Amino acid sequence: MDRMLEQIYGMTNRELEECASHVMLGGGTRGGLVLDHGEDAIF
Repeated sequence: MDRMLEQIYGMTNRELEECASHVMLGGGTRGGLVLDHGEDAIF
């Protein structure tokens, strides 16, 4: 197994919680423009 994966899988719940406090789901972005309808749309 990759050394980095071994370190991740070996983390305690406390260590995981500490790391999670520095992570934003979606990379911290609010997402892009969402179109729900349109005229002459080409996909």
